Amino acid sequence: MGYSVMNRFVGALRSCQCRVIQGASGYNGAITLAFLFAAVAATNANAQEFQEVHDCDQHAAHPSDPHRWAGGVKDNEIIPGPAVTFCRRAVDEHPQTPRFAFQLGRALWAANRIDEGTELFLALTEQFAYGPAYYYLAHVFVSGLGSVEADEERGKALYQTAAEKGFAPASQALRALAEANDTTRVDTLAASSGTTAPSAPIERLSAPRSAVDHQDISFEPDQYTQPSMVRALYSGDLAGLEPQGVGQTNYAGLSSAHIYLASFHNQFGGTVNLQDQSCVTLYDPSVTRTLDAKVARLITGGPGLDLESSLDQAGRRGWEMMGDLLMDLHRGGLDALVSTEQNLLELGEQGGIDAARLIARHGCQSEVAKRIYANIRAYALGQPPVLSPQEQERQQSILNREAEEAERERQQSLRTDAAASCFSQWQEEPMCQCIVAALDHLKITEGEWRMIGNEFTSVVSLVRRYEGLREDLGSCRS
Repeated sequence: MGYSVMNRFVGALRSCQCRVIQGASGYNGAITLAFLFAAVAATNANAQEFQEVHDCDQHAAHPSDPHRWAGGVKDNEIIPGPAVTFCRRAVDEHPQTPRFAFQLGRALWAANRIDEGTELFLALTEQFAYGPAYYYLAHVFVSGLGSVEADEERGKALYQTAAEKGFAPASQALRALAEANDTTRVDTLAASSGTTAPSAPIERLSAPRSAVDHQDISFEPDQYTQPSMVRALYSGDLAGLEPQGVGQTNYAGLSSAHIYLASFHNQFGGTVNLQDQSCVTLYDPSVTRTLDAKVARLITGGPGLDLESSLDQAGRRGWEMMGDLLMDLHRGGLDALVSTEQNLLELGEQGGIDAARLIARHGCQSEVAKRIYANIRAYALGQPPVLSPQEQERQQSILNREAEEAERERQQSLRTDAAASCFSQWQEEPMCQCIVAALDHLKITEGEWRMIGNEFTSVVSLVRRYEGLREDLGSCRS
């Protein structure tokens, strides 16, 4: 639908004094002839889709859109200014190319113009049954944005439709919702509502509300798909970032933990976060850039290398990865190799699911979420982690034990040196061991241990200072 047509539709919709009807399922919507006028106007446009890469594609295509003509840009990486300009122009010039309207909707959301973007998504589902648009409309109902009451079942039905139309993120969203609600089946979610878009247009939407205040909910790592990973992020024990169930955890330096954390982190991004708007106050774009750059450095050797050196480094990394893959193949055959790949893909999905669960359970302003996000940032940027009180106590206990062990070793070294000095003087090992034990019992000072370690005959100077030492020396020599 052309943007000029959409403008007429929006204007008519907002000016129409039609009666607001309460539907049987409780959804509020305006029944208006303006929607029909817009549909008729759109059918008069040229039916030929634009079959070339446009600036709009470069700035706002979705990475998972099966209809995209460019690599795609994540929601949180869209630059609103040029994206809105290019996509508005594309919609005006090619009104029968639905991907442009979808991309304009994404650009408008990135600019925090939620109402305009949502109206575009709604029109896309009505006019073109455009799969990815159902996904964004599902967010509206799941989160209850603007004037629309939250209705998770209707949101699930829209996610289901998007998934059926090949939009992969919808399947992930369904899984997250199903698991969050302890639901084991999601294939019947659309039964009650069908798989079509809402029949009642949405009049106006504002930016997402922040998540409601969360009560103090205890942190339970077993609620997540990767308990050990979430536990390590919560505690600050970044050495414990070891995903479970993925087979080999490192291919030529590329850690599977990195895959999980990159997906986890992306759930906090975007100008608009549909789970909890306060998440955007935590989000640090440099973390995404750094995580992505780590992969690039692993492959090319990083900045500072000339082209030839970078290519050489990439070749070496490629051979290293090939070697790791061949070892998998040797150990478990082709099935093991395929299984590892599937596990890594699933691990990326688990990162997104666990982040969604964290936000839903605790909210982004909770101490739990803040600490976990801070430790993702610490991992990415190589900074010291934020430790939980329990982890602080555990690590301090470890430091204390290590310090005690180091002191025991140091003290033992003083006595060993003293015994060696004695043996070099008299060549009598049993006697020297006896004398050292006697001196230890008398608790001579560290300086005195060093003195007799350097010259054992100086032990006689201690006789006057320590009562009973003369008798001990005589006893050891007899």
